[in-house]
Amino acid sequence: MRKKMTAILLSVVVLVGLVIVAVQPVSENRAAEAFSAGAFWVVSFTWGLPASLAGAVMALVYHARGFEAQRLHRNIYFENVRPVGSNNLGPFFFLGENAMAVTPYHEAGHGLQNIVLGPLYPIVVGIPSEIWYQYFIRKYADELANDWDPEERRIAYDKMPTERWATQWGLRVYWNAQTPFVNE
Repeated sequence: MRKKMTAILLSVVVLVGLVIVAVQPVSENRAAEAFSAGAFWVVSFTWGLPASLAGAVMALVYHARGFEAQRLHRNIYFENVRPVGSNNLGPFFFLGENAMAVTPYHEAGHGLQNIVLGPLYPIVVGIPSEIWYQYFIRKYADELANDWDPEERRIAYDKMPTERWATQWGLRVYWNAQTPFVNE
């Protein structure tokens, strides 16, 4: 029993350490960035497996349909895969047509939430996020149809705490001089 508890405790400590390393801002140091990216993928496909596995399947489907995979640092994404809206499944995200400049960083922020929340991510963030998106496009349909300013749209969308967390964290971790955030 003691060996089992020690193994569980050691596993938790290693997982927490990997999560801490994986959520560090992108680094100019290649070795540090490689280690952080490795930790990101390991945690995504262990603790964050449910969303990551679903994302991998979706990525394969889009790839088979001829969409080209792209990278945003540690993440893999596909552009213009649906008319409106974007979504994230672990280290993979899928951008709708005419996504705002901040959207890739926001979706990458959801990938960070996945590695922290693990199997709780779909319940705590994923499902509420989809409900919020559906509510948001109905509530603000007139503003969206009238070319609402992108900054106003982002501020309104980020009223949902988990959405604001994704945007802030994605920008903090992934935005740097090599990948400038262009405010539309």
